Amino acid sequence: MKNVSLIIRQATISDIEAITDIYLDGAKYQFSLNKKLYNIPNREVVLAHNKKQHASSLGKTIKKEGITLVAEHKGQVVGVIGVTLHRHEEHSLLRVKVSAELDISVKETMRGYGVGTKLIQAAEVWAQKHGAERMMLHTYVGNERAINFYKKYNQFEVIGLVLAKPLKNLKKTA
Repeated sequence: MKNVSLIIRQATISDIEAITDIYLDGAKYQFSLNKKLYNIPNREVVLAHNKKQHASSLGKTIKKEGITLVAEHKGQVVGVIGVTLHRHEEHSLLRVKVSAELDISVKETMRGYGVGTKLIQAAEVWAQKHGAERMMLHTYVGNERAINFYKKYNQFEVIGLVLAKPLKNLKKTA
């Protein structure tokens, strides 16, 4: 893995177009892994969603429950990570009281340059500062490149498995 110089900072609303493009890079890769499960959404639809979803939150920490960070290289946003805290009540099966869920994406041309690792490290610092005892993330089981990256470079372990079953469309009867 080659490392490049990066600035890790909190995302702002002016990053929304770059964040959208990075998300679509990830969508294209996921689609290549499983065309039956994934699709590549329309950029304008994703951009409109991101603007609506993040317009009031980017550049701020929302009630100390989450943050979006970006990695910048030579003035360009090349990676993004969302961190969301989850508070687990006493009735929870989990031993930890607070966990941090990560959602990460790195521009295709910047994978293998340490961008993801630096984003995860920054997310870890933020999560610990806000009381998290564990970080978690989800990825497609067929995405071996991502799984190996999380395990090898970032000390994640597989602790669960998500199972899915497609449902048939049933016609409603009156």
